[in-house]
Amino acid sequence: MYEEADFVEGKQAFVEFSEKVGVYFRSVTTKFEVDGVIETENKIAIYGRAEFIRDGKTANKVNSCDVYEFDADGKVSKVHSYCNSKRPN
Repeated sequence: MYEEADFVEGKQAFVEFSEKVGVYFRSVTTKFEVDGVIETENKIAIYGRAEFIRDGKTANKVNSCDVYEFDADGKVSKVHSYCNSKRPN
């Protein structure tokens, strides 16, 4: 998974990354809009928009797409997460 040009690999690194994301999400109010879902036999892509609000003001807006790949047992084997953000001036 990529975040700000970083690559996260392995369970422990993913847990640590997720904890940092959780801290951020607890610091903002979030408005999510799912625009669509694309599904194949072993992949699902979810795309949409989000607005992050702090102290009544928009802190960031993003367009995003997350792609989940599943192994033969139906467990998530890979996550690809892409976003374009637009921070207010």
